[in-house]
Order: sequence, then C-alpha cells, then structure tokens
Amino acid sequence: MNFIEFKNHKFNTLSLDNTMINAQYDVLVATLYSTIFIVLNYSKVKRRLYLVQGYETDFFPYGNLERSVAGKTYSIPFDVEYITISKWCETWLKNKYNQKSVFIPNGIDLNSFIEHKRELNKTKIRILIEGDSLSPKKNVDESFKIVEELDKNKFEIWYMSYNGKPKIGIELINF
Repeated sequence: MNFIEFKNHKFNTLSLDNTMINAQYDVLVATLYSTIFIVLNYSKVKRRLYLVQGYETDFFPYGNLERSVAGKTYSIPFDVEYITISKWCETWLKNKYNQKSVFIPNGIDLNSFIEHKRELNKTKIRILIEGDSLSPKKNVDESFKIVEELDKNKFEIWYMSYNGKPKIGIELINF
C-alpha cells in the first residue's frame, strides 16, 4: 500500500486491480462515476461520499451504455452523501435528481504556499498536465501540443492520469 502525506495527514492509496482489501474505514470517497460502485459494495465503512465534479454523462456520446450508467449514479437510493466543488453541480443535482449535496469550494489556500524568488536559469519551471488522455473533454492532446512549443531547457513537463499512461499513438515529450 502506498501513502500520500499532506499537512501531517497520511492517506493510503492503492490500485484495486491488484489489491485485496479487508480493513475498516471511517470514510470512502468516490471521485468518478465508476468508483461509486466500489464504495457502495465495500461493507466495512461508516460513511460513503460521492464527490461529483461535473456532469460525467457528457463524457460519452448518446447511445453509449456508460452514459446511462454515469447518469444513474446521481440518484443512488442508498446511504451516500453527495459533495461537490461547484455551485452549478449542487444546483443541477438538486433540480434534476432531487439530490442534496454539500458544496465544498474548490480553490487554493495561498497561505499554504510560501513565495520564493526563483533563480532564473538554475531550475526549470514544472508544468503538470493532468487528465485521462482518452477523454476528449480533458483536452490532454491539446496540452501536449502546447508544451511542444516550450523551451525544453526552461520547463519540465509532468503528466498524471488515473490511467497511468497516455493513449496509444501519443508520444511523450522528452523534457
């Protein structure tokens, strides 16, 4: 099991592809429509939360089964607490699905970041490209095209995806 540490809190992370879980959790949080089923099916948990970040049905074209599956996750009749990071999600969850959600503002706490002067030409500026490269809504391909124009001596590019790799046919830039 891997851990991520943030502000003196440790969060365990794991891949369900190769992990058997048999632990009691206080809270499990689903962060994508497909992860809610893992949260619902795990019995040793006190609270189940679903972080709705957008209208995930739009990730798929009309007629695609995944579109229907994603849509059904907004009206789960079980003990799931909905949370969201945008007011528009909070509104449409209530209006379309009669689902109460808790709004948690999305943003950066600037007090968590200490400003420091960068010594030019001594360290590269790091740019993070994040998102599923298979999702056209994420514009990952466009991000890679943009960074191809950057000076490789001044920037380093990091790519992060829950799929762990870019789609086939996309060449990673050697920065």
